[in-house]
Formats: sequence, structure tokens, C-alpha cells
Amino acid sequence: MMTNSNASMSLRKGSKVWLEDRDTAWVAGDVTGFAGQQVQVVTESGKQVRSCIEEVLLVGVRISSCWLM
Repeated sequence: MMTNSNASMSLRKGSKVWLEDRDTAWVAGDVTGFAGQQVQVVTESGKQVRSCIEEVLLVGVRISSCWLM
């Protein structure tokens, strides 16, 4: 488990997340593991990605006045 202090969240294997993406803004995925300070995610398209934890948000986390679902 890793904690992202910026977003006050805890990530675990199997967590449903939004992953920041340069082309589409955000893509949905599942946490599959951790490597140092990075989180491993499999996106809905099946692509395996490693990303800095700061670029990952839990699905259903409230940001400002909106929900990321």
C-alpha cells in the first residue's frame, strides 16, 4: 500500500484509479503493484503503465466541487 499525501488517499493492489494521460487527460485502470515510488497500473485497454503516485487518483475521489467517476 502507498499513500499519496497530496490527495489524502491510500492505494492498494486492485484499487480502481484514474491515471493522468497526455493524450486523453485521464484513463481508467487497476493498480497491480508498486515499484519504488511508482505505481503499476493496467489500463482499461490492457496497457501496463508505471506512473508517479502523484499522477494517479482513486476512482470516486472528490476533487474541488466535482467527483471523478
